[in-house]
Amino acid sequence: MKNNIKIKITNLPDQPGCYLMKDKDGLIIYVGKAINLKSRVSSYFTGAHDYKVTKMVSLIADFDYIVTSSEKEALILELNLIKKHQPRFNVIFMDDKVYPYIKITDEEWPRLVISRNREKDKNAKIFGPYPDSSAARKMINLLGRLYPIRKCNVMPKKACLYYHLGQCLGMCEFEVDKQVYQDMLNDVEKILKGDTKKLLKANIDKQKKYIEEMKFELAADVQKIINAINHISDSQQVQTNNPEHNFDVFNYYVFNGYISIVLIQIRNGKVINQKKHFSALYQKPQDALVTYINQYYSLIPLVKEIIVPFKSETDLYTDNIKDLIFKPQRGGKVRYIEMSENNAKHHLEDQFSLINTLPEKISLATKQLDELLDKTIFSIEMFDISHISGTNTVAGMVYFNEGLPDKKEYRIFRLDDHNSDTKSMQEVIYRRYFRLLKEKQPFPDLIIVDGGIAQVNVAKEVITSLGLDLEVVGLVKDQFHNTRAIVTFNNIELEVDKESELFFFLSRMQDEVHRFAINYHKKLRSKSQTRSILDDIDGIGEARKQALLAKFKTINAIKKATINDLFEVVPLRIAQNIIDFFED
Repeated sequence: MKNNIKIKITNLPDQPGCYLMKDKDGLIIYVGKAINLKSRVSSYFTGAHDYKVTKMVSLIADFDYIVTSSEKEALILELNLIKKHQPRFNVIFMDDKVYPYIKITDEEWPRLVISRNREKDKNAKIFGPYPDSSAARKMINLLGRLYPIRKCNVMPKKACLYYHLGQCLGMCEFEVDKQVYQDMLNDVEKILKGDTKKLLKANIDKQKKYIEEMKFELAADVQKIINAINHISDSQQVQTNNPEHNFDVFNYYVFNGYISIVLIQIRNGKVINQKKHFSALYQKPQDALVTYINQYYSLIPLVKEIIVPFKSETDLYTDNIKDLIFKPQRGGKVRYIEMSENNAKHHLEDQFSLINTLPEKISLATKQLDELLDKTIFSIEMFDISHISGTNTVAGMVYFNEGLPDKKEYRIFRLDDHNSDTKSMQEVIYRRYFRLLKEKQPFPDLIIVDGGIAQVNVAKEVITSLGLDLEVVGLVKDQFHNTRAIVTFNNIELEVDKESELFFFLSRMQDEVHRFAINYHKKLRSKSQTRSILDDIDGIGEARKQALLAKFKTINAIKKATINDLFEVVPLRIAQNIIDFFED
């Protein structure tokens, strides 16, 4: 397995999505979907496989991936990507007729039916495709329960059972206002296009009303409808269900002075491609995205609409695109904003990980550090102070040797809560190096405090008072709170190039010591939380207790909550237990 692939697999998310295998020329040779991207992609490089898979794996030089919010979303995205790229190792997908659509028939009293041939029905109102016939049928059944639309294939002479169940207006026997029927169809069409927010709200309101009237069985029925809407909505997230939709979605993610920009391309209502960009950040993130968009469309043909995650002055964009920029407030396009941000985040994390784990990059970073400090550095200890409002103060220390972390040498120090960050740093430096001195342990070549000159000075004072001569430096941040320079104890600032491997190396150390301290700090906070009165209520465990506190914030608010409010968080039986407990 190539080193870059091994590193990328390590950093794959445990989330659903699609992966695109590429050969040495960057050509996509296989597209697949996964419930868990990390597990699925890694499976190709472990164990025995048949000839076809073995041959494909031998040609893989790199891979890309797109994170989705559900397995069904990944399935439809896989279909779109295979049709777009036609990879040589994919089993050829059959025509669209394999995948079900929902059609509103062109009859006097239109029905909802499943169609499997979009070309044949190209003049009808078609929605989909859906991931499978079960999903399409569930949607039809759901809409049939919510709206009394005609169900029968052939109009009977008398009203059938559907009429008596309230699921049909009985137009076969009774006079029905066609405008009323058309209004229902208009609502159905909106839902099929993905506009389910109003429908969800109406059902939530109906459920609350049933609960107030103590009609719990009806409330449970409505809950099933709500669940069905949410479930089926998953399958609509990677397409707009509108073949005329052609737009690009841009978003970004910023971390440690770098920006990742992702472009998701939607053509004919479907996600077909993703482009990524990674670079150092020298301006505000929004300005960086605007600059990228302007440059991109100076080379690429325009689309009908350009979706961005923020509102900004259109004058910032070039004349050819400023009228195409749009920031959605609601609806399906908001989902693409979320999807693109999620993928930008993963892309940036991948880039940092690759730079920080490739041997040649690590070697170059340590060499740059040696040159900057004019000293050969092998071992480094970095410190970070963590607390919340002055409580549960801890210091984390990480140890790197020849550019690599040695986790068995990591240390945590419990500190006095009444100290300032400077005093806390003074305490931890004394405790650490007094112990090494006492036990005659080796000292590091470099001490880094994750702070400025004040913390460097107190650390150096402690080191000197112990009779030691160790190099101590701190990290100077810029206006965006990213490392700008290394500062020495005599207040000399040594600029760190944001494009250098050293910048990534220092960022990795900062992330590692911060993560280590915060994780321990979370354990302390968890242990220090007092026992809740909710623990005395039958049916309330840790998960439900946390859910209630997340919703209502305080015990007093839970006491005042109605059974309606409580039912949004816990089952009805438990909600009643809570009411009874506080009434007693």
